[in-house]
Amino acid sequence: MGERGGGEWRNSIVLGKDNGLRTEFYQPFAADSNNFVAASIGYHDRPYTLYTANGDKSAQFRLAAARATVEYGRSLGNYGEVRLGVVSGYDRVERDIGDPNFIDRTRQRIGGLTASAVIDQFDNPRLPRDGFLVAASAYKGVPALGASEASHSAQLRLDKAFLWDKDTVFRATLKGSSISDLQDLKSDDAFSLGAFSICPVTRTSNWLATVPRCCG
Repeated sequence: MGERGGGEWRNSIVLGKDNGLRTEFYQPFAADSNNFVAASIGYHDRPYTLYTANGDKSAQFRLAAARATVEYGRSLGNYGEVRLGVVSGYDRVERDIGDPNFIDRTRQRIGGLTASAVIDQFDNPRLPRDGFLVAASAYKGVPALGASEASHSAQLRLDKAFLWDKDTVFRATLKGSSISDLQDLKSDDAFSLGAFSICPVTRTSNWLATVPRCCG
């Protein structure tokens, strides 16, 4: 039996317009094993604004999500990782401004199964100058595990960094979300990938392309 690998306690916090806190304990099965278990809890809230077809602001909401997750995973070495797990938590939406007849406040329980995969080939995790990242996750709501409804969702994110010259880096991002069987405004899973991809009023797929960013 291999020697037990040392565990890691990972923490992140975001303060500002968006607020978030996440903590995770990561434990490999053994020092020479690619298999691991991870347990995490997190909370995130952010504003979300709806606009009319003319570009006028029609409503603004505060979207919040809390998650507690236990996962089994396998490291893919220098390429990334895959995970399967069980999640519990809630999504909450509160209206700040706008028509109260549209929505005032709603809360939905989250409980079910999760799966995720990450392929990370960035040369630097904080400020990449070259490489790419592909991250995909899926959620299946299970009422027996506490979910308000048997909804399901999937998210995909593609990131590519380009080195323009020695002082300039461009980064392009493409995000996609698909959510089904939703009755109310809802936020996506916030914590599998460490960031939000909000898609609150849809039953079909949505894609967002971000104009490449310049980092001098």
